[in-house]
Amino acid sequence: MQPFTVHFSGANRNPNAGGTKTGVLNMITDPQGIQTSFSYEGNFGAFRDTSKDRTHRDYLHPVGGLRIGKIETYDPHTRKRIRKHYEYGLTETKDPNFEPVWGGGAIKHIVTQRDYRSSVTNITVDPYTSGITSESLSFYNCMPVSNITFNNGSPVMYNIVSEMVYGDSEPVQKTLYYYRVLSHDYKDLLEWDDDDPAGSVADFVMNSITEKNESLVRNNFDLSHELSDDYTYGLSNQMFGVLLRKEQFSDGELVASTENVYSSQKSWMDNSEVIIPERLMIIDPEVYLQHTVGGSAHTSYSFFLDMSTCRVLDKEINKRYYNVDGRQDVVTTEKKFTYTVDWGNPGSSLSPRQISTTRSDSTQVIDYFDYLADYPAILSLHKHTEGEYSSESRILFKPASCLPEKVQSRTDAQEEYRDEVVYRCYDSYNNVTEIAGKDGTPISFIWGYRNRFPVARIENATINEVYTALGVSNADMWAESDEPTDSDWNDINSLRTKIPKARVTTYKYNPLHGVVSVTDPNNVVTGFDYDNYSRLTEGYYWDEDSRKIMLQKYIYNFGK
Repeated sequence: MQPFTVHFSGANRNPNAGGTKTGVLNMITDPQGIQTSFSYEGNFGAFRDTSKDRTHRDYLHPVGGLRIGKIETYDPHTRKRIRKHYEYGLTETKDPNFEPVWGGGAIKHIVTQRDYRSSVTNITVDPYTSGITSESLSFYNCMPVSNITFNNGSPVMYNIVSEMVYGDSEPVQKTLYYYRVLSHDYKDLLEWDDDDPAGSVADFVMNSITEKNESLVRNNFDLSHELSDDYTYGLSNQMFGVLLRKEQFSDGELVASTENVYSSQKSWMDNSEVIIPERLMIIDPEVYLQHTVGGSAHTSYSFFLDMSTCRVLDKEINKRYYNVDGRQDVVTTEKKFTYTVDWGNPGSSLSPRQISTTRSDSTQVIDYFDYLADYPAILSLHKHTEGEYSSESRILFKPASCLPEKVQSRTDAQEEYRDEVVYRCYDSYNNVTEIAGKDGTPISFIWGYRNRFPVARIENATINEVYTALGVSNADMWAESDEPTDSDWNDINSLRTKIPKARVTTYKYNPLHGVVSVTDPNNVVTGFDYDNYSRLTEGYYWDEDSRKIMLQKYIYNFGK
Protein backbone atom coordinates (compact mmCIF):
# COMPACT_ATOMS: atom_id res chain seq x y z
CA MET A 1 0.00 0.00 0.00
CA GLN A 2 1.28 3.49 -0.84
CA PRO A 3 1.38 5.86 2.16
CA PHE A 4 -0.70 8.99 2.01
CA THR A 5 -1.45 11.89 4.31
CA VAL A 6 -4.57 13.96 4.83
CA HIS A 7 -3.90 17.39 6.33
CA PHE A 8 -6.95 18.25 8.37
CA SER A 9 -7.89 17.78 12.00
CA GLY A 10 -9.58 14.51 12.80
CA ALA A 11 -8.78 12.76 9.53
CA ASN A 12 -7.91 9.55 11.34
CA ARG A 13 -10.42 9.76 14.17
CA ASN A 14 -12.59 6.79 15.14
CA PRO A 15 -16.38 6.99 15.53
CA ASN A 16 -17.54 8.46 18.84
CA ALA A 17 -20.61 6.72 20.27
CA GLY A 18 -21.00 9.42 22.91
CA GLY A 19 -21.49 12.10 20.29
CA THR A 20 -23.78 9.88 18.24
CA LYS A 21 -26.17 9.52 21.20
CA THR A 22 -27.00 13.22 21.07
CA GLY A 23 -30.67 13.66 20.21
CA VAL A 24 -31.49 9.93 20.31
CA LEU A 25 -34.69 8.85 22.08
CA ASN A 26 -33.99 7.73 25.65
CA MET A 27 -37.40 7.58 27.35
CA ILE A 28 -41.08 7.13 26.55
CA THR A 29 -43.81 7.89 29.08
CA ASP A 30 -47.24 6.64 28.03
CA PRO A 31 -50.59 8.20 29.07
CA GLN A 32 -50.79 5.82 32.07
CA GLY A 33 -47.38 6.90 33.38
CA ILE A 34 -45.48 3.76 32.34
CA GLN A 35 -41.87 4.74 31.69
CA THR A 36 -39.72 2.92 29.14
CA SER A 37 -36.09 4.01 29.04
CA PHE A 38 -33.41 3.09 26.52
CA SER A 39 -29.62 3.05 26.81
CA TYR A 40 -27.29 2.72 23.86
CA GLU A 41 -23.73 1.72 23.08
CA GLY A 42 -21.49 2.01 20.05
CA ASN A 43 -21.11 -0.55 17.28
CA PHE A 44 -17.87 -2.48 16.87
CA GLY A 45 -16.25 -4.78 14.37
CA ALA A 46 -14.91 -8.06 15.74
CA PHE A 47 -11.35 -9.33 15.42
CA ARG A 48 -9.61 -12.27 17.07
CA ASP A 49 -5.97 -13.27 17.38
CA THR A 50 -5.98 -16.95 18.33
CA SER A 51 -2.31 -16.79 19.34
CA LYS A 52 -3.14 -14.54 22.30
CA ASP A 53 -4.55 -15.56 25.68
CA ARG A 54 -8.30 -15.31 26.39
CA THR A 55 -7.92 -11.92 28.05
CA HIS A 56 -6.28 -10.23 25.06
CA ARG A 57 -7.29 -12.30 22.04
CA ASP A 58 -10.27 -10.15 20.97
CA TYR A 59 -10.17 -6.61 19.62
CA LEU A 60 -13.27 -4.46 19.03
CA HIS A 61 -12.88 -1.79 16.38
CA PRO A 62 -15.38 1.14 16.53
CA VAL A 63 -17.35 1.42 13.30
CA GLY A 64 -20.03 4.05 13.96
CA GLY A 65 -23.70 3.99 14.77
CA LEU A 66 -25.54 2.82 17.87
CA ARG A 67 -27.11 -0.36 19.17
CA ILE A 68 -29.55 -0.92 22.02
CA GLY A 69 -27.79 -1.91 25.24
CA LYS A 70 -30.64 -1.93 27.76
CA ILE A 71 -34.38 -1.36 27.88
CA GLU A 72 -36.08 -0.81 31.22
CA THR A 73 -39.82 -0.47 31.85
CA TYR A 74 -41.03 0.97 35.16
CA ASP A 75 -44.60 1.00 36.44
CA PRO A 76 -44.96 3.77 39.06
CA HIS A 77 -48.29 2.30 40.20
CA THR A 78 -46.90 -1.12 41.13
CA ARG A 79 -43.26 0.04 41.52
CA LYS A 80 -42.11 -2.94 39.48
CA ARG A 81 -39.57 -3.05 36.69
CA ILE A 82 -38.74 -5.17 33.66
CA ARG A 83 -35.12 -5.00 32.57
CA LYS A 84 -33.83 -6.22 29.21
CA HIS A 85 -30.12 -6.44 28.56
CA TYR A 86 -28.66 -7.10 25.11
CA GLU A 87 -25.27 -8.43 24.04
CA TYR A 88 -24.02 -8.68 20.47
CA GLY A 89 -21.30 -10.79 18.94
CA LEU A 90 -19.78 -12.69 16.04
CA THR A 91 -19.65 -16.48 16.11
CA GLU A 92 -19.45 -19.59 13.97
CA THR A 93 -23.14 -20.49 13.82
CA LYS A 94 -22.46 -24.08 12.75
CA ASP A 95 -19.98 -24.74 15.57
CA PRO A 96 -21.80 -25.07 18.93
CA ASN A 97 -18.47 -25.10 20.80
CA PHE A 98 -17.14 -21.86 19.32
CA GLU A 99 -16.86 -19.03 21.83
CA PRO A 100 -18.23 -15.83 20.24
CA VAL A 101 -16.37 -12.57 19.97
CA TRP A 102 -18.78 -10.71 22.23
CA GLY A 103 -19.17 -7.01 21.54
CA GLY A 104 -18.21 -7.02 17.87
CA GLY A 105 -19.83 -8.00 14.61
CA ALA A 106 -19.26 -8.42 10.88
CA ILE A 107 -18.11 -5.35 8.93
CA LYS A 108 -17.20 -4.57 5.33
CA HIS A 109 -13.64 -3.57 6.17
CA ILE A 110 -11.80 -1.18 8.44
CA VAL A 111 -12.70 2.31 7.23
CA THR A 112 -9.86 4.76 6.68
CA GLN A 113 -9.60 8.09 4.85
CA ARG A 114 -8.86 6.03 1.76
CA ASP A 115 -12.60 5.23 1.65
CA TYR A 116 -13.33 8.92 1.09
CA ARG A 117 -10.99 9.39 -1.88
CA SER A 118 -12.33 10.49 -5.26
CA SER A 119 -10.79 11.51 -8.60
CA VAL A 120 -9.97 15.08 -9.59
CA THR A 121 -8.50 16.27 -12.89
CA ASN A 122 -6.25 19.29 -12.36
CA ILE A 123 -5.54 21.39 -15.47
CA THR A 124 -2.67 23.88 -15.51
CA VAL A 125 -1.36 26.24 -18.23
CA ASP A 126 2.34 27.01 -18.61
CA PRO A 127 2.56 30.87 -18.62
CA TYR A 128 5.55 30.82 -20.99
CA THR A 129 4.57 28.18 -23.52
CA SER A 130 0.77 28.15 -23.00
CA GLY A 131 1.08 24.41 -22.82
CA ILE A 132 -1.66 22.52 -20.99
CA THR A 133 -0.86 19.89 -18.39
CA SER A 134 -3.50 17.50 -17.03
CA GLU A 135 -2.94 15.44 -13.91
CA SER A 136 -5.04 13.37 -11.49
CA LEU A 137 -5.03 14.26 -7.82
CA SER A 138 -6.57 12.75 -4.71
CA PHE A 139 -9.66 14.61 -3.62
CA TYR A 140 -11.21 14.11 -0.19
CA ASN A 141 -14.76 15.01 0.69
CA CYS A 142 -17.44 14.11 3.22
CA MET A 143 -19.09 11.20 1.37
CA PRO A 144 -17.51 7.74 1.21
CA VAL A 145 -16.84 6.39 -2.24
CA SER A 146 -16.42 2.80 -1.08
CA ASN A 147 -18.99 0.35 0.16
CA ILE A 148 -18.68 0.72 3.94
CA THR A 149 -22.18 -0.48 4.89
CA PHE A 150 -24.37 -3.50 4.29
CA ASN A 151 -27.49 -3.32 2.17
CA ASN A 152 -29.63 -2.42 5.18
CA GLY A 153 -27.51 0.70 5.68
CA SER A 154 -25.80 -0.59 8.81
CA PRO A 155 -22.00 -0.59 9.15
CA VAL A 156 -22.14 -3.83 11.14
CA MET A 157 -24.19 -7.02 11.36
CA TYR A 158 -24.19 -9.37 14.34
CA ASN A 159 -24.87 -13.07 13.92
CA ILE A 160 -25.51 -13.73 17.59
CA VAL A 161 -27.63 -11.56 19.90
CA SER A 162 -28.36 -12.33 23.55
CA GLU A 163 -31.46 -10.94 25.28
CA MET A 164 -31.68 -11.23 29.07
CA VAL A 165 -35.01 -10.36 30.72
CA TYR A 166 -35.15 -9.68 34.46
CA GLY A 167 -38.39 -9.23 36.38
CA ASP A 168 -38.90 -8.64 40.09
CA SER A 169 -38.77 -12.07 41.77
CA GLU A 170 -39.11 -13.79 38.40
CA PRO A 171 -36.83 -16.38 36.78
CA VAL A 172 -34.24 -14.87 34.45
CA GLN A 173 -35.31 -15.39 30.84
CA LYS A 174 -32.54 -15.60 28.25
CA THR A 175 -32.94 -15.86 24.49
CA LEU A 176 -30.14 -16.34 21.97
CA TYR A 177 -30.76 -15.33 18.36
CA TYR A 178 -28.49 -16.58 15.57
CA TYR A 179 -28.44 -14.86 12.17
CA ARG A 180 -26.72 -15.40 8.87
CA VAL A 181 -24.36 -12.56 8.01
CA LEU A 182 -21.65 -11.81 5.48
CA SER A 183 -18.59 -11.90 7.71
CA HIS A 184 -15.21 -10.31 7.11
CA ASP A 185 -11.88 -12.06 7.73
CA TYR A 186 -11.77 -11.49 11.45
CA LYS A 187 -9.33 -14.18 12.62
CA ASP A 188 -5.53 -13.86 12.68
CA LEU A 189 -5.17 -11.04 10.12
CA LEU A 190 -5.18 -7.90 12.25
CA GLU A 191 -2.33 -7.27 14.67
CA TRP A 192 -2.41 -4.97 17.70
CA ASP A 193 -0.46 -4.01 20.79
CA ASP A 194 -2.31 -4.91 23.99
CA ASP A 195 -1.08 -1.70 25.65
CA ASP A 196 -2.43 0.54 22.87
CA PRO A 197 -4.93 -1.44 20.75
CA ALA A 198 -6.55 1.49 18.93
CA GLY A 199 -3.31 3.31 18.17
CA SER A 200 -1.47 0.21 17.05
CA VAL A 201 -4.35 -0.82 14.79
CA ALA A 202 -4.38 2.62 13.14
CA ASP A 203 -0.66 2.29 12.48
CA PHE A 204 -1.04 -1.30 11.26
CA VAL A 205 -3.70 -0.58 8.62
CA MET A 206 -1.68 2.38 7.32
CA ASN A 207 1.72 0.72 7.10
CA SER A 208 1.49 -3.05 7.37
CA ILE A 209 -1.06 -4.13 4.78
CA THR A 210 0.19 -6.95 2.57
CA GLU A 211 -1.35 -9.25 0.03
CA LYS A 212 -2.23 -11.62 2.87
CA ASN A 213 -4.34 -9.14 4.83
CA GLU A 214 -5.41 -6.66 2.14
CA SER A 215 -9.07 -7.56 2.78
CA LEU A 216 -8.86 -5.57 6.03
CA VAL A 217 -8.99 -2.22 4.21
CA ARG A 218 -9.92 -0.70 0.86
CA ASN A 219 -6.58 -0.98 -0.90
CA ASN A 220 -7.22 0.34 -4.41
CA PHE A 221 -6.65 4.03 -5.10
CA ASP A 222 -8.29 3.89 -8.50
CA LEU A 223 -11.39 1.93 -7.53
CA SER A 224 -14.51 3.74 -8.67
CA HIS A 225 -17.53 4.53 -6.56
CA GLU A 226 -19.06 1.36 -5.13
CA LEU A 227 -22.76 0.74 -4.70
CA SER A 228 -24.40 -1.06 -1.81
CA ASP A 229 -25.08 -4.79 -1.91
CA ASP A 230 -28.58 -4.17 -3.25
CA TYR A 231 -26.97 -3.69 -6.64
CA THR A 232 -24.97 -6.90 -6.55
CA TYR A 233 -26.71 -9.95 -7.95
CA GLY A 234 -26.38 -13.20 -6.05
CA LEU A 235 -28.70 -15.83 -4.63
CA SER A 236 -26.76 -15.83 -1.37
CA ASN A 237 -27.32 -12.10 -0.87
CA GLN A 238 -30.96 -12.83 -0.10
CA MET A 239 -29.94 -14.88 2.93
CA PHE A 240 -27.97 -12.30 4.88
CA GLY A 241 -29.82 -11.13 7.97
CA VAL A 242 -32.19 -14.12 8.26
CA LEU A 243 -32.88 -15.73 11.63
CA LEU A 244 -31.27 -19.17 11.63
CA ARG A 245 -31.91 -20.32 15.16
CA LYS A 246 -33.46 -19.21 18.43
CA GLU A 247 -32.76 -20.76 21.83
CA GLN A 248 -34.74 -19.92 24.98
CA PHE A 249 -33.49 -20.48 28.53
CA SER A 250 -35.16 -20.14 31.93
CA ASP A 251 -32.82 -19.83 34.90
CA GLY A 252 -30.00 -21.14 32.71
CA GLU A 253 -31.88 -24.23 31.50
CA LEU A 254 -32.75 -24.71 27.83
CA VAL A 255 -36.54 -24.88 27.49
CA ALA A 256 -37.20 -24.32 23.77
CA SER A 257 -35.48 -23.86 20.43
CA THR A 258 -36.46 -23.00 16.87
CA GLU A 259 -34.39 -23.69 13.76
CA ASN A 260 -35.17 -22.20 10.34
CA VAL A 261 -34.03 -23.40 6.91
CA TYR A 262 -34.30 -21.09 3.87
CA SER A 263 -33.81 -21.18 0.13
CA SER A 264 -33.73 -18.67 -2.73
CA GLN A 265 -36.19 -18.69 -5.60
CA LYS A 266 -35.32 -16.99 -8.87
CA SER A 267 -37.76 -15.85 -11.52
CA TRP A 268 -37.21 -15.56 -15.26
CA MET A 269 -37.30 -11.76 -15.00
CA ASP A 270 -34.17 -9.86 -15.99
CA ASN A 271 -32.36 -7.71 -13.49
CA SER A 272 -32.77 -3.97 -13.84
CA GLU A 273 -29.75 -2.01 -15.04
CA VAL A 274 -29.01 1.07 -12.96
CA ILE A 275 -26.68 3.63 -14.53
CA ILE A 276 -24.76 5.61 -11.92
CA PRO A 277 -23.08 8.77 -13.25
CA GLU A 278 -19.78 9.91 -11.76
CA ARG A 279 -18.49 13.39 -12.38
CA LEU A 280 -14.77 14.02 -12.67
CA MET A 281 -14.12 17.36 -11.01
CA ILE A 282 -12.14 20.01 -12.91
CA ILE A 283 -10.08 22.46 -10.87
CA ASP A 284 -10.21 25.33 -13.42
CA PRO A 285 -13.41 25.23 -15.57
CA GLU A 286 -12.43 28.32 -17.61
CA VAL A 287 -9.18 26.74 -18.71
CA TYR A 288 -11.05 23.55 -19.54
CA LEU A 289 -13.50 25.45 -21.76
CA GLN A 290 -10.74 27.33 -23.60
CA HIS A 291 -8.62 24.32 -24.42
CA THR A 292 -9.26 20.84 -25.63
CA VAL A 293 -8.41 18.25 -23.02
CA GLY A 294 -8.46 14.54 -23.72
CA GLY A 295 -10.97 12.40 -21.87
CA SER A 296 -14.43 13.12 -20.57
CA ALA A 297 -15.53 15.12 -17.58
CA HIS A 298 -18.35 12.65 -16.98
CA THR A 299 -18.32 8.87 -16.81
CA SER A 300 -20.95 6.34 -15.82
CA TYR A 301 -21.01 2.87 -14.35
CA SER A 302 -23.66 0.19 -14.71
CA PHE A 303 -24.94 -1.83 -11.79
CA PHE A 304 -27.72 -4.38 -11.78
CA LEU A 305 -30.53 -4.31 -9.25
CA ASP A 306 -31.57 -7.85 -8.35
CA MET A 307 -35.36 -7.88 -8.80
CA SER A 308 -35.70 -11.54 -9.67
CA THR A 309 -34.79 -13.39 -6.48
CA CYS A 310 -36.70 -13.86 -3.27
CA ARG A 311 -36.03 -15.72 -0.04
CA VAL A 312 -38.49 -18.30 1.31
CA LEU A 313 -38.69 -20.29 4.51
CA ASP A 314 -38.48 -24.00 3.71
CA LYS A 315 -38.49 -25.62 7.13
CA GLU A 316 -39.11 -24.72 10.77
CA ILE A 317 -38.15 -27.12 13.56
CA ASN A 318 -39.49 -26.36 17.03
CA LYS A 319 -38.38 -28.22 20.14
CA ARG A 320 -39.69 -28.04 23.70
CA TYR A 321 -37.62 -29.51 26.52
CA TYR A 322 -39.15 -30.99 29.69
CA ASN A 323 -37.71 -32.58 32.80
CA VAL A 324 -39.78 -35.57 33.91
CA ASP A 325 -38.59 -37.61 36.90
CA GLY A 326 -35.02 -36.47 36.31
CA ARG A 327 -35.16 -37.33 32.64
CA GLN A 328 -35.21 -34.72 29.88
CA ASP A 329 -37.87 -35.23 27.23
CA VAL A 330 -37.99 -33.38 23.93
CA VAL A 331 -41.18 -32.70 21.97
CA THR A 332 -40.38 -31.86 18.33
CA THR A 333 -42.63 -30.27 15.74
CA GLU A 334 -41.34 -29.89 12.19
CA LYS A 335 -43.03 -27.73 9.58
CA LYS A 336 -42.24 -27.87 5.86
CA PHE A 337 -43.37 -25.05 3.58
CA THR A 338 -44.24 -25.43 -0.10
CA TYR A 339 -44.68 -22.53 -2.52
CA THR A 340 -46.29 -22.09 -5.93
CA VAL A 341 -45.23 -18.73 -7.28
CA ASP A 342 -46.48 -17.39 -10.59
CA TRP A 343 -43.54 -15.27 -11.71
CA GLY A 344 -45.52 -13.97 -14.67
CA ASN A 345 -48.03 -12.34 -12.33
CA PRO A 346 -46.61 -9.66 -10.01
CA GLY A 347 -49.82 -9.94 -7.97
CA SER A 348 -49.29 -13.58 -7.07
CA SER A 349 -48.59 -14.48 -3.47
CA LEU A 350 -45.18 -15.43 -2.15
CA SER A 351 -46.84 -16.95 0.91
CA PRO A 352 -46.80 -20.75 1.37
CA ARG A 353 -49.39 -22.85 -0.45
CA GLN A 354 -48.86 -25.85 1.81
CA ILE A 355 -47.55 -26.41 5.34
CA SER A 356 -46.86 -29.99 6.40
CA THR A 357 -46.50 -30.41 10.16
CA THR A 358 -44.97 -33.57 11.59
CA ARG A 359 -45.20 -34.15 15.34
CA SER A 360 -42.99 -36.19 17.65
CA ASP A 361 -45.40 -39.13 17.44
CA SER A 362 -45.00 -39.10 13.61
CA THR A 363 -48.57 -37.91 13.04
CA GLN A 364 -48.87 -35.42 10.19
CA VAL A 365 -51.12 -32.45 9.62
CA ILE A 366 -51.27 -30.72 6.23
CA ASP A 367 -52.68 -27.25 5.64
CA TYR A 368 -53.36 -25.97 2.12
CA PHE A 369 -53.73 -22.28 1.29
CA ASP A 370 -54.80 -20.11 -1.62
CA TYR A 371 -54.84 -16.34 -1.99
CA LEU A 372 -56.97 -13.73 -3.69
CA ALA A 373 -55.72 -12.94 -7.18
CA ASP A 374 -53.97 -9.54 -7.30
CA TYR A 375 -54.29 -9.28 -3.49
CA PRO A 376 -51.44 -11.60 -2.46
CA ALA A 377 -51.75 -10.89 1.26
CA ILE A 378 -55.41 -11.93 1.50
CA LEU A 379 -56.15 -15.58 2.21
CA SER A 380 -59.02 -16.97 0.14
CA LEU A 381 -58.91 -20.69 1.01
CA HIS A 382 -57.66 -22.88 3.86
CA LYS A 383 -57.95 -26.65 3.93
CA HIS A 384 -56.87 -28.57 7.02
CA THR A 385 -56.26 -32.31 6.81
CA GLU A 386 -55.38 -34.70 9.59
CA GLY A 387 -55.36 -38.35 8.63
CA GLU A 388 -58.66 -39.23 6.96
CA TYR A 389 -60.40 -36.11 8.21
CA SER A 390 -60.41 -32.69 6.62
CA SER A 391 -62.10 -29.33 6.94
CA GLU A 392 -62.11 -26.53 4.42
CA SER A 393 -63.12 -22.89 4.41
CA ARG A 394 -63.05 -20.36 1.62
CA ILE A 395 -63.95 -16.73 1.03
CA LEU A 396 -65.72 -15.48 -2.08
CA PHE A 397 -65.11 -11.82 -2.83
CA LYS A 398 -67.04 -9.11 -4.61
CA PRO A 399 -65.85 -8.69 -8.22
CA ALA A 400 -62.66 -6.65 -8.66
CA SER A 401 -62.31 -6.01 -4.93
CA CYS A 402 -61.04 -7.49 -1.70
CA LEU A 403 -64.39 -7.15 0.07
CA PRO A 404 -65.79 -10.52 1.20
CA GLU A 405 -69.11 -11.62 -0.24
CA LYS A 406 -69.43 -15.07 1.36
CA VAL A 407 -67.58 -17.30 3.78
CA GLN A 408 -68.21 -20.97 3.04
CA SER A 409 -67.09 -24.25 4.57
CA ARG A 410 -67.26 -27.99 4.13
CA THR A 411 -65.77 -31.13 5.65
CA ASP A 412 -64.82 -34.57 4.36
CA ALA A 413 -68.37 -35.67 5.28
CA GLN A 414 -70.08 -33.25 2.87
CA GLU A 415 -69.53 -32.55 -0.81
CA GLU A 416 -71.10 -29.11 -1.24
CA TYR A 417 -69.98 -25.87 0.35
CA ARG A 418 -72.26 -24.36 2.99
CA ASP A 419 -72.66 -20.62 3.56
CA GLU A 420 -71.34 -19.63 6.96
CA VAL A 421 -71.60 -15.85 6.53
CA VAL A 422 -73.03 -13.73 3.71
CA TYR A 423 -71.90 -10.09 3.52
CA ARG A 424 -74.85 -8.16 2.13
CA CYS A 425 -73.99 -4.48 2.53
CA TYR A 426 -71.04 -2.15 3.15
CA ASP A 427 -70.93 1.54 4.02
CA SER A 428 -68.92 4.19 2.19
CA TYR A 429 -65.88 3.34 4.35
CA ASN A 430 -66.04 -0.35 3.37
CA ASN A 431 -67.22 -1.36 6.84
CA VAL A 432 -69.73 -4.18 6.68
CA THR A 433 -73.21 -3.00 7.68
CA GLU A 434 -75.27 -6.17 7.12
CA ILE A 435 -74.49 -9.87 7.21
CA ALA A 436 -76.52 -13.06 7.38
CA GLY A 437 -75.58 -16.26 9.18
CA LYS A 438 -76.30 -19.90 8.41
CA ASP A 439 -80.03 -19.53 9.05
CA GLY A 440 -80.35 -16.37 6.94
CA THR A 441 -81.18 -14.10 9.88
CA PRO A 442 -79.96 -10.56 9.10
CA ILE A 443 -77.51 -8.84 11.45
CA SER A 444 -76.83 -5.13 10.97
CA PHE A 445 -74.05 -2.91 12.30
CA ILE A 446 -73.57 0.79 13.05
CA TRP A 447 -69.99 2.03 13.20
CA GLY A 448 -68.27 4.80 15.17
CA TYR A 449 -64.98 6.02 16.61
CA ARG A 450 -63.72 7.21 13.22
CA ASN A 451 -64.83 4.08 11.36
CA ARG A 452 -62.84 1.76 13.62
CA PHE A 453 -65.33 0.02 15.91
CA PRO A 454 -68.96 -1.16 15.69
CA VAL A 455 -71.10 0.66 18.25
CA ALA A 456 -74.32 -1.29 17.65
CA ARG A 457 -75.21 -4.82 16.54
CA ILE A 458 -78.85 -5.26 15.54
CA GLU A 459 -80.00 -8.85 15.08
CA ASN A 460 -83.11 -9.74 13.04
CA ALA A 461 -83.24 -6.42 11.20
CA THR A 462 -81.86 -5.40 7.83
CA ILE A 463 -79.76 -2.27 7.57
CA ASN A 464 -82.52 -0.61 5.53
CA GLU A 465 -84.97 -1.27 8.38
CA VAL A 466 -82.49 0.31 10.77
CA TYR A 467 -82.04 3.39 8.59
CA THR A 468 -85.82 3.75 8.21
CA ALA A 469 -86.33 3.55 11.97
CA LEU A 470 -83.67 6.20 12.54
CA GLY A 471 -84.95 8.41 9.73
CA VAL A 472 -81.62 8.51 7.88
CA SER A 473 -80.32 7.26 4.55
CA ASN A 474 -77.01 6.04 6.05
CA ALA A 475 -75.03 6.12 9.31
CA ASP A 476 -71.87 7.76 7.98
CA MET A 477 -72.23 10.69 10.38
CA TRP A 478 -71.78 8.35 13.34
CA ALA A 479 -68.94 6.47 11.70
CA GLU A 480 -67.02 9.71 11.09
CA SER A 481 -67.27 11.04 14.67
CA ASP A 482 -64.58 10.56 17.32
CA GLU A 483 -67.14 8.84 19.53
CA PRO A 484 -70.94 8.86 19.80
CA THR A 485 -72.49 11.77 21.69
CA ASP A 486 -75.26 11.37 24.28
CA SER A 487 -77.74 12.29 21.55
CA ASP A 488 -76.28 9.61 19.29
CA TRP A 489 -76.61 6.99 22.02
CA ASN A 490 -80.24 8.01 22.58
CA ASP A 491 -80.98 7.51 18.87
CA ILE A 492 -79.18 4.15 18.77
CA ASN A 493 -80.89 2.89 21.94
CA SER A 494 -84.28 3.93 20.52
CA LEU A 495 -83.95 0.99 18.11
CA ARG A 496 -84.81 -1.31 21.02
CA THR A 497 -88.38 0.01 20.91
CA LYS A 498 -88.67 1.17 17.29
CA ILE A 499 -87.89 -2.31 15.94
CA PRO A 500 -89.50 -4.63 18.52
CA LYS A 501 -88.42 -7.81 16.75
CA ALA A 502 -84.76 -6.78 16.78
CA ARG A 503 -82.19 -7.64 19.44
CA VAL A 504 -79.87 -4.66 19.95
CA THR A 505 -76.43 -4.80 21.53
CA THR A 506 -74.35 -1.63 21.98
CA TYR A 507 -70.62 -1.19 22.58
CA LYS A 508 -68.48 1.56 24.12
CA TYR A 509 -64.70 1.72 23.76
CA ASN A 510 -61.55 3.25 25.08
CA PRO A 511 -59.58 3.26 21.81
CA LEU A 512 -56.25 2.86 23.64
CA HIS A 513 -57.46 -0.26 25.46
CA GLY A 514 -60.53 -1.89 23.92
CA VAL A 515 -64.22 -2.36 24.63
CA VAL A 516 -65.15 -1.02 28.08
CA SER A 517 -68.91 -1.54 28.11
CA VAL A 518 -71.40 -3.86 26.40
CA THR A 519 -75.15 -3.48 26.82
CA ASP A 520 -77.01 -6.61 25.71
CA PRO A 521 -80.60 -6.85 24.37
CA ASN A 522 -81.88 -7.25 27.97
CA ASN A 523 -80.18 -3.99 29.03
CA VAL A 524 -77.63 -5.85 31.14
CA VAL A 525 -74.40 -3.84 31.17
CA THR A 526 -71.11 -5.73 31.21
CA GLY A 527 -67.98 -3.71 31.97
CA PHE A 528 -64.30 -4.35 31.36
CA ASP A 529 -61.27 -2.83 33.09
CA TYR A 530 -57.66 -2.79 31.90
CA ASP A 531 -54.28 -2.25 33.48
CA ASN A 532 -51.66 0.23 32.37
CA TYR A 533 -50.39 -2.23 29.74
CA SER A 534 -53.86 -2.44 28.12
CA ARG A 535 -54.29 -5.96 29.51
CA LEU A 536 -57.79 -7.02 30.58
CA THR A 537 -57.99 -7.21 34.39
CA GLU A 538 -61.70 -7.50 35.21
CA GLY A 539 -64.99 -8.46 33.60
CA TYR A 540 -68.19 -7.70 35.53
CA TYR A 541 -71.83 -6.66 35.20
CA TRP A 542 -74.15 -4.35 37.09
CA ASP A 543 -77.25 -5.91 38.66
CA GLU A 544 -80.63 -4.22 39.09
CA ASP A 545 -79.46 -2.59 42.32
CA SER A 546 -76.36 -1.18 40.57
CA ARG A 547 -74.10 -3.60 42.36
CA LYS A 548 -70.93 -4.69 40.65
CA ILE A 549 -70.98 -8.47 40.14
CA MET A 550 -67.56 -9.87 39.25
CA LEU A 551 -67.49 -12.32 36.33
CA GLN A 552 -63.77 -12.73 35.70
CA LYS A 553 -60.56 -11.39 37.16
CA TYR A 554 -57.16 -11.60 35.47
CA ILE A 555 -53.85 -11.47 37.35
CA TYR A 556 -50.57 -11.23 35.47
CA ASN A 557 -47.09 -12.20 36.60
CA PHE A 558 -44.94 -9.17 35.98
CA GLY A 559 -41.97 -9.81 33.74
CA LYS A 560 -43.31 -12.84 31.87
